Amino acid sequence: MNKKIIFIVLAIIVLVFAVLFFQQSSEKPVTEDPAKRPDQIGDVVKANNQFTLDFYKEIKDEEENIFFSPYSLSIALAMTYEGARGKTAEEMRSVFYFPQEDGFRRDSYFNLHNHLVREETEHELNISNALWAQEGFSFLQEYFDVITANYHGLIENLDFAGDPEGSIETINQWVEEKTKG
Repeated sequence: MNKKIIFIVLAIIVLVFAVLFFQQSSEKPVTEDPAKRPDQIGDVVKANNQFTLDFYKEIKDEEENIFFSPYSLSIALAMTYEGARGKTAEEMRSVFYFPQEDGFRRDSYFNLHNHLVREETEHELNISNALWAQEGFSFLQEYFDVITANYHGLIENLDFAGDPEGSIETINQWVEEKTKG
């Protein structure tokens, strides 16, 4: 019962944050480009909120506390979605409620990231995203470009099969650097 109350309180906080976020962000543009406005991120925020509620329903457990970052899951899987095609892309989009139009979705994530990590606030928030794949797997340059330009993400190849410990060490060092220890 306590976990349900905690979840309801957290959900209310998320909704209040979203309302305040939109009120505040509608007053100021996020980027220098006037064509990219903060109100554009509304669909991505709504999609993330809906995914969060769906995900929580699936993972909730009466015996354990749960903590996860819906934004981290959403952006990591949005980056993955950029490489999906056909039925896989369709299923991912339906589960994560991603906006279908590529340019709109990409601009929305770009603007949301910029809004969250802007420097003119009293807080410091760092967001880092990376995709790690088995060495020898080649990504299309177009995919690299989309991930770095729109999601501020990194894509790296590691030898998980031949050097799992080295791969773990590389990822852990990257995380330690990005999280400042």
